[in-house]
Parts: sequence; structure tokens; C-alpha cells
Amino acid sequence: MLFPSSCHGVLAVKGCAPMALASWRPSLTQIRPATFQEFTMNNALITDEQRIVLLAKGRESLENPDFDPAPVVKLFTPDAGATWLLTEIDPDDHDHAFGLCDLGLGAPEIGWVSLGELTTVRGGLGLPIERDLSFRAEKRLSAYARDARLVGRIAV
Repeated sequence: MLFPSSCHGVLAVKGCAPMALASWRPSLTQIRPATFQEFTMNNALITDEQRIVLLAKGRESLENPDFDPAPVVKLFTPDAGATWLLTEIDPDDHDHAFGLCDLGLGAPEIGWVSLGELTTVRGGLGLPIERDLSFRAEKRLSAYARDARLVGRIAV
């Protein structure tokens, strides 16, 4: 499975419905596993500074179940309409990030996503995921999620 996340039924998170894997394959495809060099290069999707903030928010989330942070980073596929707004990284498993996941199918969901597996995602033209360099969160994750459910996609 490409996304071991609550967005796709693997890890249960309140309010997140599982999504059939086959339903999004036409717009996003998995290619060969990333080599170490590709994985290291693609970690530039999240800067060192962002990683520090995401880990701190992950620790705070463990201590405060009502924690509702603003997203730290926005990732997207330039050729497939998928978007991820990430708020935290699991301090016990640095590969798993939490946020709002939108695969471009009209059903954005809150949940966990594997950062390592995001390196294998390519859109229809074969382009990899990118980080939105101009993204600055204007609201908390719950507000982005509410708005995304209303319009069927993440709107920033």
C-alpha cells in the first residue's frame, strides 16, 4: 500500500474514512522504490527547520489530545492535484507525518502518511511531489479540514 496512513484505513483516526486504493491509482502511481540517494534528496521536501517544528508538534500532540496546530508544510503533486498539509511528525517514528491529505479525488481526509513512501509518488507526467515554498499557514488544521470538506479539496 502506498500510503500507510489513516487516510487509507491502516491507522484508525477518529473521523477518517478508509479509501479504496484502486480509486486513486489513475492519478498517482508508485514507481520503483527510491534509492537512498533519491530518498535523501527528496527529504528536501521538508527542511531541517520544518522537521524540528514538526517533531516538536508531534511531542506536544502526545501530551495534549486537543492540540490543533497550524500546518507547517504543504506538499503537492504539480501534475496530479494531490496536496498534503502536514502538522507534525511522530516522535517515535520519524517516517510518519500527520496532516490533511487530499489525493485530488474530492475527499480530503485527516490522517498519517509515510514520508518515505511519498518519495515514490509520481503524477501523470512522472513529476515528483514538491514543497510549496510560498506556503504560510493562515489557520489551524481543523479549519483547513472543515473548508476542504466543504469544497472537496484543500484550498489555501
